[in-house]
Amino acid sequence: MEPDLHSVIMKFFIYICLFLLTGPQLLAGTLHVSRNDQSGKAYRTIKEAVGAAAAGDTILIHGNAIYVEQTITIDKPLFIKGIDWPVLDGERKHEILAIKSDDVVIEGLKLQKSGYSSYNDIAAVRIYNSRNVHIRNNILEETFFGIYSQHGTSCVISG
Repeated sequence: MEPDLHSVIMKFFIYICLFLLTGPQLLAGTLHVSRNDQSGKAYRTIKEAVGAAAAGDTILIHGNAIYVEQTITIDKPLFIKGIDWPVLDGERKHEILAIKSDDVVIEGLKLQKSGYSSYNDIAAVRIYNSRNVHIRNNILEETFFGIYSQHGTSCVISG
């Protein structure tokens, strides 16, 4: 007995929907950032990893290090996760993370000593005109503005 045309079309439609929903995650890569990596497989700076990452990639930043990199601009959809609370230090001069892309997740970082300026609104994390940004479960210390959303839409800040 042959399947009817309606059944075949429905299955095809379901497969296409599933691929569109999960396909990008299947193709996404994981990049590691570590100052203590002896294998040479990890990036030494967060900026290098962000520059090398493709949209949708995950960047894992390993702890036991302080990263002092001035302003790190996130300009593509990324999932950035700290492992064992890596510290990003703004040296009391710089914005630490500038998010200029939709669909970014920042999680598990200790952000400290951002710059301060009432004119420029320097923040530890600043969202610039972006959508669907999730900033969750981070530690912020000694920041002028902790998290500043400048025209962010559908963003979630928690923990």
